[in-house]
Amino acid sequence: MKRPKHGFNVPLDHWFRGAWRGLLEEAFAEGSALRRLGFVDGKGRNAALALSDDVGRVSGHTLLSMVVLNLWLEQVHHGNHR
Repeated sequence: MKRPKHGFNVPLDHWFRGAWRGLLEEAFAEGSALRRLGFVDGKGRNAALALSDDVGRVSGHTLLSMVVLNLWLEQVHHGNHR
C-alpha cells in the first residue's frame, strides 16, 4: 500500500512473435509504404523479423513505431485520410 505508483509492461514482443506477426510482416513487405517511400529497404524486413524473434531483446516499442508509421503512411499516401 505504501509502494509508489508504477505502470506495467505491455507484452509487445510476445504479440509480435504471435498474433501481431502479420502486422509486422505487412509493414516491411515489398509493397508497404515504408518500402515504397524509402524508409526501409529489403534488408529492413529481415532485420525487423530478427529483432522480433530474438527473445533476449526487448524491441516491441521500436517495432510498434514502425508498424504504426507504415499504417499512417498507407492512409496518407492512398488518400484515405481526412
